[in-house]
Amino acid sequence: MKIPLAVLLAASFFLMLPLMCILTILVRSSFLGSMLNQPQVRHLLSWLVDSVLFSYRQPVHFEQNVSISEINLGVIRYERENWNSDETVECVLCMYEIEEGEEIRDLRCKHLFHKRCLDRWLVQQLTCPLCRDCLS
Repeated sequence: MKIPLAVLLAASFFLMLPLMCILTILVRSSFLGSMLNQPQVRHLLSWLVDSVLFSYRQPVHFEQNVSISEINLGVIRYERENWNSDETVECVLCMYEIEEGEEIRDLRCKHLFHKRCLDRWLVQQLTCPLCRDCLS
């Protein structure tokens, strides 16, 4: 028996909601908040969120059969001075700050994402996650 995708997505949302509430409470407490800034813990939380968010989606079969490598998206290292931004820049896919020197994808719409986050997104959608600009 195959479970409909809509049911799986709804179930993952309701499973994810309590987890996100707990993580928010933990981040806001000073002791645990400083602990969550450790790279190993951040990596673990990122993996946990990714596994829940991306585990129930089925790959979209594009009519053009375009791969990520064929759409020629540049990979650059983030340098704050090149983006004229005094504020911190967040990757909206993982909700972590884009740090100096991290690999990012250079989209024509100028929205910034971690390379690994956007590559996961592009398996499902060939659009910018924010403005839905077509990338193919």
